[in-house]
Amino acid sequence: MEGKTSRKLFCWCFCMLLALFTLSLTSYAPWIGYVFYADQGWHLAIGQWMNAGIVPLNDIFEMKGLFYYFVQYLGVKIAGSQGVWLIETLLLTMGYVYLYKFSKLYLSHHWSLLTVFFCMLLYYPLNYTGDTTESIAFSFVVMSAYYMQKALKEKGELSNWHVWLISFCSVLLLHIKLNYCSYICILGLFIVARLVVAARYRLLLRYLVLFLCGMLVFNLPFIVYLYAHGALKDFVDVYFVYGFEYSGMTSSSVKIDNFFHVMWMWLRDKQIFVAVIVALVGYRYWTRKRDIFYLLGSFVFSAIFTVGASGYPFEHYRIIIVWQLAFFIAVFCSLLFKVQYVGKYLPIAYILYFSISAFTWCRTYYRNEIREEPKYLSEPRELAEKINAVLAPNSNILLLDCPPSTYYWCGKPLAIKYGAFQDMIFKARPAAETDFYNQISMGKCDAIVCSAEYYSILKEKVDMSIYSNVVFEGGYWMLFNGQ
Repeated sequence: MEGKTSRKLFCWCFCMLLALFTLSLTSYAPWIGYVFYADQGWHLAIGQWMNAGIVPLNDIFEMKGLFYYFVQYLGVKIAGSQGVWLIETLLLTMGYVYLYKFSKLYLSHHWSLLTVFFCMLLYYPLNYTGDTTESIAFSFVVMSAYYMQKALKEKGELSNWHVWLISFCSVLLLHIKLNYCSYICILGLFIVARLVVAARYRLLLRYLVLFLCGMLVFNLPFIVYLYAHGALKDFVDVYFVYGFEYSGMTSSSVKIDNFFHVMWMWLRDKQIFVAVIVALVGYRYWTRKRDIFYLLGSFVFSAIFTVGASGYPFEHYRIIIVWQLAFFIAVFCSLLFKVQYVGKYLPIAYILYFSISAFTWCRTYYRNEIREEPKYLSEPRELAEKINAVLAPNSNILLLDCPPSTYYWCGKPLAIKYGAFQDMIFKARPAAETDFYNQISMGKCDAIVCSAEYYSILKEKVDMSIYSNVVFEGGYWMLFNGQ
């Protein structure tokens, strides 16, 4: 009993250390210097505004899920950006622990620890900004995958408690980013098929009822929050309707091209591609079992829905599926030990080769994205200092064609709910553009900071007599409401 407890404690400590290392050089780690990228700084600013009483999706036009915003709200309330970093570290630790438990379904204790290590090596260079929806969702994806894969391994059987846990993870993933539920959908279909083939209809019905009841119960806090703040209609409109409009702006051919572009970043690395293929074939050969192919199916389909659905080739999209590759690589190494004439030296050589390659990727990202701190990362702080030097403390602000993270550094209220990424919103919704310029014309903004290009657009579409006090500072126009 003591041995089992000490092993669990070691596992948690090991996973926490790896989580700390994984997030140690993210751009908003406490010892880096609070460097915020566009999305990251914008989301931290939303956390600030929520602490001031702003309601996301109602007062701010942004299409991330409510739970993700609650993480920003809680983290900022605890200790600003450092609070969000702490929450992300705790969530990643939990994700690594469940990855260990997942690997234990197939591998020994030591190989399962190696799976987590491999995952860290793959995860690390993809998350140099930190605080992405993928990094927040990671642990809930792995947790639900563990219980569902365990059910597939054990002839589709789940305890009632595990069904509720899966529904809990489903709700949180639903309120982080809609397409992350694809993992649960795919593995859930495999469980349904397994139970239908076995003619276990009563068990299937029980699972469906428990899952749907869990979805209802765990969704209630979100529904009550939205209803109490009059944001239920905005939630449906922005999160669901606009989300599909946003995805629809990219053609299917472009989505396919971007999907293969992102996935090719892995496939071109022979040490990964060969490991996955050998792991699948070798596991089937040695065990005569097919359950690992369920994981392959979920990997392929969920990659399509998570990496390919948006149509944009951002590397951090791969965070959500990286743990599966780590597992395949660990299976590959364990299989090498089974080959009689290979011995232990080849798998050890592979592990060292893969680790050195991965640390090379990490070093490249650190050098290019963090240490040198390009101008577009330091500019928001400098711009915010200039804005705060001339603007009253309680004045609201609107930024146009400026780094969105400037909002966080300014600490000012948002003037209009279309606060960032306006071109993207207006492309999908022309009516929003009309509403946007009408509100500016009505004098809703105390100050507008914009690029020279946007200043020219404003002079064409807005009565600039309201914003008669104009200053050009640091490459941006600052317009102040004279009413």
